[in-house]
Amino acid sequence: MKKTLHRGHDRAGFTLMEVMVASILITVVMTSVYVLFNSTITSWKTVERGYDVHKEGRNFTELFQREVNNLLPEAEHLFTGEDEELTMFVVSEPLEVDETSGKHLLRVRYRYNGGRNEVVREEALVEAALPQPTNEEGREIDRTRVKVGHEEEYVVAENVTDFELRYLWLPLPDEPRDKLAPPAPIDPLVLAEHRELWRVGYPHAIEVRMTLQDPGDKKKQFAVKTVAQIHVHPKEWTRRRLTERVGSAL
Repeated sequence: MKKTLHRGHDRAGFTLMEVMVASILITVVMTSVYVLFNSTITSWKTVERGYDVHKEGRNFTELFQREVNNLLPEAEHLFTGEDEELTMFVVSEPLEVDETSGKHLLRVRYRYNGGRNEVVREEALVEAALPQPTNEEGREIDRTRVKVGHEEEYVVAENVTDFELRYLWLPLPDEPRDKLAPPAPIDPLVLAEHRELWRVGYPHAIEVRMTLQDPGDKKKQFAVKTVAQIHVHPKEWTRRRLTERVGSAL
């Protein structure tokens, strides 16, 4: 009796489904490896730079408060500011210690560069007497008369996603108060700018608000708020008179 042998067909290659499954698995694995590698590199760069979002905020507020503490009383008429920048004259040591040492009269400007998410500080050495305030109504001081020498620019805060300046006043009450009664609380007058033409002198304080973002983790943000008190004795204004001066800025 003969036995008949049945030989099955040999399989050659892979089916289309197997190739697709393998491709998907390789894509998932490679994506995971890339994400892990990129995260590791970002963290390494952050550690290498020594960036600390909280330290960045503290360093800026300390520098800014020191600057405000050194405002020149005789330059109050040259103090100007907006919501994202201000210019002031201070007697302080320059940050550029290689050029000069000791305290000098400096023109200092802080400005926010939103395109690069950074706060920039500009300093220039003042080499001549500052111009005096003008008595002519509605006329600004010719700032080309401010003679400056060596100028430098520094980034004093990085990864800043929001920056805002406010100028605070504590005006006197419009009516004389009863000396026997306890003083009533004073509501501050908060302005988004400070113009030279107002001729009101220095405000009582400058409020700075900014938001810092951790470059290693975009979800981590640190909100900074500081109120730098101006120690130069300000002019005394009642709320009514101050409001008349600043007008449309309210």
